[in-house]
Amino acid sequence: MRTASRLAIAFALLLPSGCDRKPAPPAAAASAPSLPEVTVQLTVATEAVWPRQIETTGELDVDERTTLGTKVPGRLVELDVDVGSEVKQGDVVAAVDATDYELRVRQSEAFLAQARSLLGLPDDGDSDDVDPQRTTQVREATAVLEEAAARKRRAETLREQGISTDAELDEANAAARVAEERLQSALQEIRNLSALVQQRRAELAIARQQLEDTRIRAPYDGVIQSRLAGRGDYLPIGTEIVTLVRLDPLRLRASIPERSATRIAVGQPVRFTIEGDPRTHEGVVARIAPELDRASRSLVVEAEVRNRDADAHYRLRGGLFAQVAIVFEPNATSIVVPSGAVRSFAGVDRVLTVKDGAIEERLVKLGRRATDRTEIEDGVRAGEVVVLTPGNLVGGQRVRVAE
Repeated sequence: MRTASRLAIAFALLLPSGCDRKPAPPAAAASAPSLPEVTVQLTVATEAVWPRQIETTGELDVDERTTLGTKVPGRLVELDVDVGSEVKQGDVVAAVDATDYELRVRQSEAFLAQARSLLGLPDDGDSDDVDPQRTTQVREATAVLEEAAARKRRAETLREQGISTDAELDEANAAARVAEERLQSALQEIRNLSALVQQRRAELAIARQQLEDTRIRAPYDGVIQSRLAGRGDYLPIGTEIVTLVRLDPLRLRASIPERSATRIAVGQPVRFTIEGDPRTHEGVVARIAPELDRASRSLVVEAEVRNRDADAHYRLRGGLFAQVAIVFEPNATSIVVPSGAVRSFAGVDRVLTVKDGAIEERLVKLGRRATDRTEIEDGVRAGEVVVLTPGNLVGGQRVRVAE
């Protein structure tokens, strides 16, 4: 009984306190601390010349590549070049044994001299012109014809006087016809001999050309790319000896996307860089393909690149890969700011300006970017000032402008 009384009293004490207690008032929210005022530097958005260009990749190639071989058979007796040797146009690169060809030249010279002597011309000389009437054969045939004609006239006179017979007149007429045929035969012989002289002269020219062909010469200034034969080899006609390439100028071959194909024209400047070389090289668009490649939908363009430095050394090599820029608007202007003045986050680009001593954020549309500058297509006008280094500045933050 005593225990139950104690429980009732405890319950009575707890009941009022649970029902009458009111919740404590919430603590006052802590006010957000204001951002400190900082010093900023400003820069001006300027309108500057920034040429518009098409950027792509390309490959350098030699201007010409020629495989030099033999035009006449023979044993290779001279080969004084090797891979990397520089040669000038006309230099002898290789030579085959010329003994047989020298003998053929002397033989042809003898045949020509013989043919000229038959025409009454001197053994040597460059002119083969001859007057047929002054040749021995024609003069002899002419004299015989004149004698036969005189006999014919006398026979006709005697026959009219009744002194000679018809048989004698017929004999005189026949002799005159024979003499006339002999003259025509002599003239034909002279024409044949003149043709023979021309034939012998052509044979001599062929023999001399074959002798010259025993020496293989460089058709242009270049460098030996590969050596394909060795001294002592017997070379049939057409055997390859060396490969020669022309390294100045070089061809820079690049593919232009279809969307930019209409902007390309011959004569446009080209700038490119190659891996491992900090220099920027230059060239000029020289050739444009007549149509686009139907598989890649790109236009092949070739630029001509001069490849000798001040010391006449080759600067570049064929086969190098290049990063190419073709300038199609060299005098184009753009609104630009230093690249560090642009802040980009989550695909949104901003610059910061100062208005009434506080930071103001401005959304911008960017164009081209370089290491030191960025093109602003929209959002900032020329002459406006922007914060040079935004850092962690936020809109509304108070700032001081550095002098």
